[in-house]
Amino acid sequence: MITLLHTLPFAFSAFFKRNCRYIMPVMLLFACSCRLQAQNPVTGWVLNAQTLEPLPGATVTVLPSKLGTVTNASGQFTLEAQTSSQRLSVSFIGFEKLETEIPANGRPVRLLLNPATEQLAAVTVSAYGRTKLLHTPAAIAQLKTADLQQWDNTSAIPAINRIPGVKMEQRSMGSYRISIRGSLLRSPFGMRNIKMYLNDMPITDAGGENPINNLDLTLLSNLEVIKGPAGSLYGAGTGGALLFTAAPATPLQTTVQTTALWGSYGLQQYNAALHTGSNTATLSAAYTRRNWNGYRQHETHRFNGINAIARFFPDDKRTITLMALYADVRFDIAGNIDSTAAALNPRQYGGMAKELNAHVDKQRLIAGVSQHYRANSRWSNISSATAFYEVKDNPFGTSNFNSGFKRESGSGFNLRTQTNCNTPQNKYLNARFSAGAEWLHSFLASKNYQNLQGIPGNITEDNELFQSQVSVFGQVNLQLPAQFFLDLGGSYNLNLYRIDQLLATRPDSINFSATNNLKPVFSPRAGLTKVFTPNLSAYASVSRGFAPPAVEEIILPDGKVNTGLAAENGTNYELGLRGSALAGRLSADISAYRLHLTNEILAQGQPAVYYNAGKTLHSGIETALYAGLVNSTSKVLQQFNLWAAYALQKFTFEQYTPDAPDQYKNNQIPGVPKHTFSAGATLALQPGLYLNAAHYYYAKMPLNNANTDFAPASHLLNMRAGIKRTFAKHWQTEAFFGINNLLNTQYSSFHNLNAPGRRYFNPSPGINYYGGVSIGATW
Repeated sequence: MITLLHTLPFAFSAFFKRNCRYIMPVMLLFACSCRLQAQNPVTGWVLNAQTLEPLPGATVTVLPSKLGTVTNASGQFTLEAQTSSQRLSVSFIGFEKLETEIPANGRPVRLLLNPATEQLAAVTVSAYGRTKLLHTPAAIAQLKTADLQQWDNTSAIPAINRIPGVKMEQRSMGSYRISIRGSLLRSPFGMRNIKMYLNDMPITDAGGENPINNLDLTLLSNLEVIKGPAGSLYGAGTGGALLFTAAPATPLQTTVQTTALWGSYGLQQYNAALHTGSNTATLSAAYTRRNWNGYRQHETHRFNGINAIARFFPDDKRTITLMALYADVRFDIAGNIDSTAAALNPRQYGGMAKELNAHVDKQRLIAGVSQHYRANSRWSNISSATAFYEVKDNPFGTSNFNSGFKRESGSGFNLRTQTNCNTPQNKYLNARFSAGAEWLHSFLASKNYQNLQGIPGNITEDNELFQSQVSVFGQVNLQLPAQFFLDLGGSYNLNLYRIDQLLATRPDSINFSATNNLKPVFSPRAGLTKVFTPNLSAYASVSRGFAPPAVEEIILPDGKVNTGLAAENGTNYELGLRGSALAGRLSADISAYRLHLTNEILAQGQPAVYYNAGKTLHSGIETALYAGLVNSTSKVLQQFNLWAAYALQKFTFEQYTPDAPDQYKNNQIPGVPKHTFSAGATLALQPGLYLNAAHYYYAKMPLNNANTDFAPASHLLNMRAGIKRTFAKHWQTEAFFGINNLLNTQYSSFHNLNAPGRRYFNPSPGINYYGGVSIGATW
């Protein structure tokens, strides 16, 4: 059975490689079957595509007659149309406008509206149960489809790095880490101390791994980033949370799109996407294939992935969502080098990375199902179950004395349920109560062998790790008199793991076993917002976070077990101000925070060994500005938007360890620049021409705890231009060209902190180019 499970992802990968040419015909066949169902209702519901909550007061109009109505408290509407050739237009403040066909079979239709992010007063969020961002006492940033997909679409780095206080880095294409207010300190590789959700389904596993490679950008419509301890509804982590939303297919409409992209250093990426639906089901699916020869020696990359998300509407109270995410990724590891080598020849590999064939070859399959049930206008519940299976080979090393071949297989499941209750509307007190539970469980079999030039030799370590995280949470959102909004919540968190260290000579016997049930932790959160005008609010919040060790921190790269590692915990205090002017065309979001962490988990050496620091202090100020200067469909200049973001980050050691409290005292924590700044512009002209530009600045930052070595400041400039045209009403085409690192800056996106031999740098490409074409059809 174990052998069968181990070979499943490889068989899945081989199937896609052999049959990728059949994917589009299968998608089209499904599309046609959905279209056969699309015939003529005049009633339906208007729902928030993110939360599936009804939108009362939405305007529904029959085109071109202009006959219209508004939805009731349940989001329901009734209209009479003269012919099935007419169309429905749906609009609601804070959401993107939708036009769709009138169904011909008389069955009710569900119309899903995507939240808009241009006007602050109308921006809606799903985090913490609030509807309007202006009412939410938390640091939340939001990216929509256009933000996520306006660059080369090989990763979300350019989009995420426009958020103040957030930095996404790339070691090699396919290998990423994300820092939210300095959380990368625990992440020499990978993404830790952050929770990820897709359509309210947790996809982070109990070991702390976040499968960002499994998400296809072409299927995402929204990303909310919660900065700092997520507190009540999203576990007890100190780093934050990423809430992804998949783009819903429009009922009674089918769109098929293919995109091809070519770029510097042998970059090739091909994507096919399908969005289709009837009034009872929708499907969104995408397939991506990518190859890259690499900027540095020994840095090749290949990727195959498929995403599929289907929604079913069996009745007017229930929405069923099925999800499947598969990724087959391989990337070579060029290794880190010192500053002298990086200056002389940044494209060289480090140490014996090539001789040892250092690389990662990983396949991961995630499947999930969720149900959103709306009993009435007051009560609702969303419950989900997801499961994953992964296999990974990872030969590593910089020399014959520091090397190994790690082979892992893992599986697990995530369960989550949340019930919401809204009190009856009244002029004195309105409230929303939320309560639920989340259980994450995973199993990992990790074996370490000698590395014989990329081939496994004799086994040196054999470990099995079981991990569970259980969280019971609750929250209440209160609307008080005088436009005050109060959030009170908390979560009770249990974390446990068991490690079995097996003898290589006797696989059926246990040489060492350790069980560590971390002390249960209650993580409270409180926030208060005061709305001064419809366009201005201020908030204050306090929250406490708790982050247990991740898999890679417990089982070290050489296979040894780190049982003495304690969980980190911290308390965050925050003040914020949000406002807009000029009819929402100008907006600002400003926050100041102070996070006290104890037992912060840091990495030392290469391969990394993890330890608990005594106390650290994270203080910062973040500012995000947006100006939507032009937004018109009738003028030559259709769109002109500007944005800017700045973060001041002062992160220092207060007490390094209890045994050496004054060592490194007041030193900057490595890996975090004190100042970051980004700014950009979007320009669109009526013939379909567009231009996107973005500039990123990172101040110099320390690379070791002693603050004796620093990475220099860097400026990056990216641009993309293209033309989009529609012809014959149904066909859409696009041609585009882009330049990354237009200033040809020599920099390293990914630093190995506290690296021995001062080998901190993984040089990133200088100026590089890409271009491509896209063609799609909608009917």
